[in-house]
Amino acid sequence: MESQGADTLFRYLKAVDDSPIRTAFGTLDSYAYINDQRAARLDAESGAVLSERHERVQNDFRNGVRARAVLQVDSSGKAPEAALPFVLPAEWINGQPNDYAEWMYPENPSFLSERTRQDYRFRLKGDTLLNGRRTRIISAQALPSLDSEQAIMYARLYVDELEQRLVAARWEYRHNALLYGEQSRFYIQVVPAPNGGWLPRKVQASNRFTLPLSKPRWIMNDITFGRFSARGDSASGVVRQ
Repeated sequence: MESQGADTLFRYLKAVDDSPIRTAFGTLDSYAYINDQRAARLDAESGAVLSERHERVQNDFRNGVRARAVLQVDSSGKAPEAALPFVLPAEWINGQPNDYAEWMYPENPSFLSERTRQDYRFRLKGDTLLNGRRTRIISAQALPSLDSEQAIMYARLYVDELEQRLVAARWEYRHNALLYGEQSRFYIQVVPAPNGGWLPRKVQASNRFTLPLSKPRWIMNDITFGRFSARGDSASGVVRQ
């Protein structure tokens, strides 16, 4: 594939099924699970951690209604929880991250646009194992010719080789405007759900914002999902993933 050039890689990525990432958070509605979340506020210049907060949360069902219980909380620094509402959508703060992938992963990424495809360099980076299956890694690097106020500058996509499905993605996003600046890095990884479909496994977000008349802000979030069990079972009793 690599020897056939960038056009072949572009067409291959256009045909990849990205529904595992787009549907994984919706599948959570049918599962109890535990998630570990770390939120950190960093110095925008040095990258030093100013404050951070870690939570372990059990998301279960009681009488058919979603119940959220905080199992563990650790924090350091001053008001690290204040970082969360600035970065994450309200659904995530309330323990219902159904729209999280939609918020993070663009529906029509610039590197897959016919209009800007020539502004990216596509490369086959080899393969690895994800979810016990062989996964192809393809990167898209923005070239200096990319002239856009907001765009994905780099993407690293992990495609299940057998089923041609997107099972993980890492990308860097830039937005430079007169009154707003953003440099963000994202990562999403999904796993097969016990009863079919897909579930989120890992989510990472690093967001550096520049706003008028205020200091730049840099916030990081790292969330891991696990111990999935179908609705009706206890998340603390059945280990699935």
